[in-house]
Amino acid sequence: MSPVLRGGLIAASFAGAFAAGYLLKPQLAPIDAGTPPAVAPVAAPKGVPVSAWNKGEPVVVVEQRPTVHVPEVRLPDAPTSSVAPPVDLNDPGLFMVKNALNIKTTILDKSEPPLPVLASGQTGGNPPSLVPMPTLPLVEAPPVPMTGPMPRLDVPPSVGISVPSPPAKLVNTRAIALDFEITKAGVSQVSAVELWTTRDGGQTWAKTDEMAGCQSPFRTRLGSEGDYGFRLVFVSESGMRTSEPASGKQPDLNVILDTTPPKIELMPLQSIPDQPGKIRVAWKLSDRHMAHPSIRLHFSTDGRTWLPMDAVIANGYADWTMPAGLPHQVMIRLTARDDAGNEATAYLPNRVSIDLVVPQGKLTGIRPASGQEVGPTPRVVTSPSADEKRQVFSFYLGLFGE
Repeated sequence: MSPVLRGGLIAASFAGAFAAGYLLKPQLAPIDAGTPPAVAPVAAPKGVPVSAWNKGEPVVVVEQRPTVHVPEVRLPDAPTSSVAPPVDLNDPGLFMVKNALNIKTTILDKSEPPLPVLASGQTGGNPPSLVPMPTLPLVEAPPVPMTGPMPRLDVPPSVGISVPSPPAKLVNTRAIALDFEITKAGVSQVSAVELWTTRDGGQTWAKTDEMAGCQSPFRTRLGSEGDYGFRLVFVSESGMRTSEPASGKQPDLNVILDTTPPKIELMPLQSIPDQPGKIRVAWKLSDRHMAHPSIRLHFSTDGRTWLPMDAVIANGYADWTMPAGLPHQVMIRLTARDDAGNEATAYLPNRVSIDLVVPQGKLTGIRPASGQEVGPTPRVVTSPSADEKRQVFSFYLGLFGE
């Protein structure tokens, strides 16, 4: 027999012996770790040789206890949802817990009857009786007073509300220059600027002028008098342009052209009572834009040299303190300028009298005259009556009628 075969047989025999010893080994029941095994001399059990028993050695017999199989209890997994399951308000156990803990519950809906509550939690015998829960009054907390400033609700502006336009500039010349600046531009430069004009407050727009480049100012010329509104449209070299103003768009600049001078009417001179060295010069003005008029008064004795009056100017008149040494007749001139800068001049008739003092006097006495009497005899002078006038008229009428 070869050595290899011999080694294989030896290994197989060892493996069979090991398996037989494992299968024939006595099975021992599990023992609690804290309970010692009961040891006592007992009669020789069956299957034990008498020779071993007669030797006087105690035989240890392990008491075999039945194996108790405890079923595996597995709790259900916790719900993954964060929302708590709904609570059944009609559950009697819930009311029993509330009564035990003295929890008071306010019933919000008084129309529903109170829920029954278990009167006792004891088990066995008759089922516990149900006692209706007493109805509790609805307790409302008093309102807490607000402190601090009153909240303000800002109403958002409506789409239909237009933004007020800037105040108008008054001009009295048709040739104007509009100043502007470029606030945003790309790589390409601004190649042209267009002037868009409205005459009705932004309802209609029209392109009225254009200039090459973007050098301020934009020079243009106005037409008839009235209101003007302007917006500029910028055009770049790449073809990009500012959006044109649509209907309802407010102007960036409002202008009023007024080239009409005010109308002046000088009134006759008036004397000032108890002030003989002063006279009053009065006038009337009419103009569309005369909120802050500029008034200048001058006088002249020869019509060539005009000197300013030392006068206190009020609304519609001026009190002039006349310098000493003036003749009783002078020339007076008034110049008025409106808010747009238009001026007008008016004159009183040539050489008006500034001596407006009415002479007055009274008798102070009587004395006899000396020397020869001179003059006719004094007689009473009366005006003719109505009858005498008719007689004289009839006389002349008959005379010329013949």
